[in-house]
Amino acid sequence: MNIYDYDSIGLDNAIGRLRVDLKNVDMNHFIGKTMELTGWLEKGEDMDLGTGDLCVVLKQNSADQSLHVTVLEAKRLKLDESRLGGVPDTFVSVKLQYGRRTLNVKHTVVRHSTKTPYFGDVLVFPIKSSKLPLAKVVCKLKYKSKLGIKHVLGRVVIGPEADVAGKKQWQEMLNDPRRAVAMWHTLYPSKYDATDE
Repeated sequence: MNIYDYDSIGLDNAIGRLRVDLKNVDMNHFIGKTMELTGWLEKGEDMDLGTGDLCVVLKQNSADQSLHVTVLEAKRLKLDESRLGGVPDTFVSVKLQYGRRTLNVKHTVVRHSTKTPYFGDVLVFPIKSSKLPLAKVVCKLKYKSKLGIKHVLGRVVIGPEADVAGKKQWQEMLNDPRRAVAMWHTLYPSKYDATDE
């Protein structure tokens, strides 16, 4: 069992881990009862499953029927610099989808040769507030190869069918339309490395 320090904006930090070896426990003593065991916490390990982290801010604007997506920054990027020929120039493409239909795709500015790119770009997508509960945002951190081919370093999905963080941020944005909701997300590798977006 891993124990984390919850952070509503950033990534949760591992505090410790408790190991319970169930093969040494006689389960007959615990059938229909609560099992209580104690032990010392071991050093925790942060979940490091993705290719980096991306901070995104969402805000719906009911007055002009739009969704504002602010791509702030990326950090802890896992880059194979020897294969890429150095630190690549990166940018983020943001796609707004309603169901399976793509409504719009926008891009941040390109940040040159940095492992912690700060974008700070506000991308405005026109969409009726009534459609937001079934919409989603897909952010892809990309770079261009020397041949001009765009490659995806990782992606984040934010919406009603996303992972825990993506679903949580989307729900908070829907529940309080006047508030900008910021959250860090783990970038996961895409199924396909190259993309035409």
